[in-house]
Amino acid sequence: MYCFMPDHLHILINNHKGHSIIDFVRDVKYALTREGWLFGFSGKIFQQSFYDRFIRSQEELAQMTQYVAENPLRKGLSVEKRQPPFVGSDVYIME
Repeated sequence: MYCFMPDHLHILINNHKGHSIIDFVRDVKYALTREGWLFGFSGKIFQQSFYDRFIRSQEELAQMTQYVAENPLRKGLSVEKRQPPFVGSDVYIME
């Protein structure tokens, strides 16, 4: 699941292949920066650090999924829950 915001990005991932979170974030930042350059952005797009959180229960996963999905609504960027283009998922059903 992802949520693009004007000043940050939320990504919920399952680390099922054993890759480190550091490698994953590095690869995502690299790929998105390269795409950004194609659209006219220049220089660095992301800050050097990132904040991670490990989810340890289904209840916590449900809470975080809802938080991420509703972030644009809370910030006044959309008028309904889970409205594209801000939020999407290949796993979770977006209501």
